[in-house]
Amino acid sequence: RIFSNTLIQTSPIFFVAIDPEGKTIMMNDEMLGVLGYTNQEAQDKDYISTFVPEREHELYRDGFRKLVSANEATHTESHVVTKHGRELLIEWYGRPIFNEEGELDFFFSVGTDITQRRIFENELRNYQQQLQDLNIHTEKVRERERTRIARELHDELGQLLTVLNMDLAYVEKKLPGDAPHLRDKLSDMKSRADETLNTLKRIMTDLRPSLLDNLGLVAAIEWQAEDFQAHTGIRCKVSVEPEDMHLEADISTTVFRIFQETLTNIARH
Repeated sequence: RIFSNTLIQTSPIFFVAIDPEGKTIMMNDEMLGVLGYTNQEAQDKDYISTFVPEREHELYRDGFRKLVSANEATHTESHVVTKHGRELLIEWYGRPIFNEEGELDFFFSVGTDITQRRIFENELRNYQQQLQDLNIHTEKVRERERTRIARELHDELGQLLTVLNMDLAYVEKKLPGDAPHLRDKLSDMKSRADETLNTLKRIMTDLRPSLLDNLGLVAAIEWQAEDFQAHTGIRCKVSVEPEDMHLEADISTTVFRIFQETLTNIARH
């Protein structure tokens, strides 16, 4: 008994016992010191009205009733108020203690001050949310820039290459029949222009596939798989459920980029 009392009083965690009327029977030195009370000040005080924030009074009363009815250990989190009005968040493990006649003798709880831990956890969540928001914003900016570049490539270089092909076709018609070397050279120029135009189309598609904007995610994924199969020889079978899937633009873009990266990793490894 002396050993148990010494252990309770010297423990760095909270111990408290409350009688059936809600009055404090015992509070260990650690809890008294943190709350700023002496043993005489805490003894026989109504626990809820003295040590609990008013907004949680009913919560505590419900907890006491559940403790009695369940007759088993509980694990909860709730606040206590120091003598100077500071609130602390405590993680409690408690249970009702009954006497030999089966009547409630007192409530006994063991608590740990988790105020700082919860502050750190909340700060960490806030930092993680900020990082996530930053990543989302960065991805949106990246996609807008990809779309802008793809549009400019289409409007500027695409038109120039198309006009160049038309000019080359016009020159080809005007070549005399006795100029085979010029005709061969012109044919080679046309092939290079076509190859350049195809390369430009592939770059624009990599930047921002028009299918994604015009026909949606499913069509874009099917096209990407077919293109991947054509370039790598790796057989692809696409199965999408439901086939008429409609997602928000940002989510569609993210899913499509994940799919692209997956195919890239497959080709690489």
